Amino acid sequence: MKKISFLLVICTLTACSTKEKIYTVEEFMKDEPLMKKVLKECSEMSFNDQDNSTNCARARKAQVEIDFKKLTGGK
Repeated sequence: MKKISFLLVICTLTACSTKEKIYTVEEFMKDEPLMKKVLKECSEMSFNDQDNSTNCARARKAQVEIDFKKLTGGK
């Protein structure tokens, strides 16, 4: 009975945990629709969750780099 309970707990925890793919700044810069999607999701999060999200930070950094390149005419 203990084994069944233990397995049930493990299965429940595994099913509930979703591993978010972590993207690089370069990946966001190459895929603007993905970057915009992540930035939209970030805007719907609490500030604390945004601060703890690697993808939010990297998507924002990619957006800054893209904007800077547009302003300076860089490639």
